[in-house]
Amino acid sequence: MSSSERNEERNFILECIQVYRDHSALWEIKSDDYMDRNKKNHAYDVLLKKYQERFPTATLDDVKKKFNSLRTNYRKELKKVNDSRKSGAGLEDIYQSHLWYFNEMHFLRDQETPAKSRSTLQILPPPKVANTSNVDDQIDEITETVGEV
Repeated sequence: MSSSERNEERNFILECIQVYRDHSALWEIKSDDYMDRNKKNHAYDVLLKKYQERFPTATLDDVKKKFNSLRTNYRKELKKVNDSRKSGAGLEDIYQSHLWYFNEMHFLRDQETPAKSRSTLQILPPPKVANTSNVDDQIDEITETVGEV
């Protein structure tokens, strides 16, 4: 692939990323649209049509795989940047991503942290221990009743 072809393809992928960004139903996990199957399907249709401008035989699966790959690579690079910041490195030593679309995917940075659980784990106190002599009496009573049958 020549340099100009690679640049054309990169520019096209950047256009596709913009379409993806414009359709938050595909990526904004905290929005109601993200859970709306109809809005998500419509957004995928728009993205697929855009993607097919350059790759006419592409399927919806191809588009999903491509964006899953873009997101995964972005997430890995973001982790490197964040880990570098947390390490206490000086500003000049903080990792700089060389991923050519890193900045264009930066709208996802808040989406990469797990959503808070809707239910909270409630820690219950340990159960009270029953009076064992009372339990022994109950066992004896049950044993007697079973023996009569």
